Amino acid sequence: METYYGGVARRMAERLEVSEVWLSRFLELAKLPKDIVDAFGDIQQLRENHARLIKPLLADAAARPRVMAEAKRLTAQQASLRDAGAALVDPLQVLAALKAAAAGEGRAAPPASSASVIANPAGTALFTLKPKGSKRVVLELALDADASNADFQAAFERELERLRPRP
Repeated sequence: METYYGGVARRMAERLEVSEVWLSRFLELAKLPKDIVDAFGDIQQLRENHARLIKPLLADAAARPRVMAEAKRLTAQQASLRDAGAALVDPLQVLAALKAAAAGEGRAAPPASSASVIANPAGTALFTLKPKGSKRVVLELALDADASNADFQAAFERELERLRPRP
């Protein structure tokens, strides 16, 4: 914007034939720190309304370090989920975690410790377990995993025994 429009967003909006409001929303998205963008795990999950929700968190001098630390933690978590072939943390959970960090509430919602990636002895990710309340879990199968049905069955039985021990 500096180079082509002399730093004037109005000129850029006119040239692009968009409203100044629309352009300012997307410029705010572009101004997000890299750590915040990376916390979403996939840049395609990041929306301009996310930038509007995050901007006040970063503007608060006391909250900003906590938000940035949480963003770095989420970035590491997203990378490990991606490496394991598991589903990434949902953008709404990322936002909730960043808001909770800004409020000084520590870790929010289930992002980090909630999802468990279950693998076979060879290290192939077979499925992910995501807690849904205190007595339920959602099982997400990695159907493209290079493993046999017996691997899936053995891992499932092992996790079922761990989660629901017999009296």
